[in-house]
Amino acid sequence: MDVHEKLKELRAYAQKHHIPVLKEESAKVLEELVKKIKPKKVLEIGTSIGVSGIVVLSHSQAYLTTIEKDEKAFVQAAKNFKDLGFSKRVEMILGDCFSELMLMSKEFDLIILDGPKGHNLELTQLVLPMLKEGGHIFVDNIFYHDKVLQKGHVEHKHRTIVTNLRKFIEFIQRHTKLETRILRTGDGIAIIKKL
Repeated sequence: MDVHEKLKELRAYAQKHHIPVLKEESAKVLEELVKKIKPKKVLEIGTSIGVSGIVVLSHSQAYLTTIEKDEKAFVQAAKNFKDLGFSKRVEMILGDCFSELMLMSKEFDLIILDGPKGHNLELTQLVLPMLKEGGHIFVDNIFYHDKVLQKGHVEHKHRTIVTNLRKFIEFIQRHTKLETRILRTGDGIAIIKKL
C-alpha cells in the first residue's frame, strides 16, 4: 500500500474512532518543512496512530524517535510503520513524555510537539536543549478550536488549557533565541527555529 492510501485509511479510521491526528492541511505544512530542512533526527511527542511520523518518514531519510503513552495507539502506530516499511528508521517509546524526556540526551533537527496541549510550554522548555542550533519545532493546534484567539470569557472547563496555550505562544514569540512563525492553517501551527 502506498503512503497516500495509507494516510487516507488512517484519517478515516481516526475520524470514526475520535482519535486526534494531524489534519491534511497541517500535514502539508509539516511535509513542506521536512522537505526544506531535510532533518536527520526527529523527535515526536505524541505518536498517536502514526500519521505525523509517516508524513516525516515518507518525505525524508530521517530517523524518528517517537513517544506515546496510550498502549493501544502505540501498537497501532507500530503496525502502521511496519506496513510501510519504516520500522528500521523508527524508535518507539511507550511511556509518559515527561519521564522519557528526562532520560534523553540525543540532539534533534526537528521536534514535533503533539502531546498534551496544555503542557506545550513545559515541553518546549524541556526539549529546547535537545534541539540543534538551526533546528525546528513544529506545534499543531495551538489555537485550541480558536478559543485561544477569543476575547473575553472562556468557559471554565477550557480555561486552564487556553491560559497555558497563551503563555506558550507568548514565550515562543518573546524568546530571543527563537524565531517563530505562527500560521492560521488548520487550528493554528507554530514553527519555531532555534537561532
